[in-house]
Amino acid sequence: MGNSLKLVAVIFCFIFSSNLKAQDKQLSNDLSEINSVITNLYKVISGPAGKRDWDYFKSLFQENGTMGSIQILDDGTRKFRFLDLDSYINSSGAFFEKNGFYEEEIGREVKIFGGVAQVFTAYQFRLNDNPEIAQRGINCIQLVFDTGRWYITNIVWEGETDGNKIPEKLIKN
Repeated sequence: MGNSLKLVAVIFCFIFSSNLKAQDKQLSNDLSEINSVITNLYKVISGPAGKRDWDYFKSLFQENGTMGSIQILDDGTRKFRFLDLDSYINSSGAFFEKNGFYEEEIGREVKIFGGVAQVFTAYQFRLNDNPEIAQRGINCIQLVFDTGRWYITNIVWEGETDGNKIPEKLIKN
């Protein structure tokens, strides 16, 4: 194969693989299924260092949606940290602009009653280009079905510790 033909083949492979990566990151507008909402939640906050699509992120939530995390203090007690969406965006947005953050779901349990849903979704994340898992834990997500689609009303998460492991039955094989 001539050098120019090799160059064309390399460029084609690069463009094709770039398009596949872009499709992987593509966010769905169909939020009538819980799976789409949860998948898009992970996609919108994950990626290389840079800005996130915060308008889309907010669109996943019901108006006045909230977030919070359970933090383990030095003395071993738990403390809840409340965040409204803007507080989360302000605190995490600055971090995401400077750092790659790649969060992925590793298991899920969904309970639905009419228009109310509770989702336990186990996660793990990596930072920047480091292949090592930085943290694992569980996101506890409440959703409501309103006007033809699911909205997140609240997310609370806690990271895994040596004394508080993710239940094996929650992690997908």
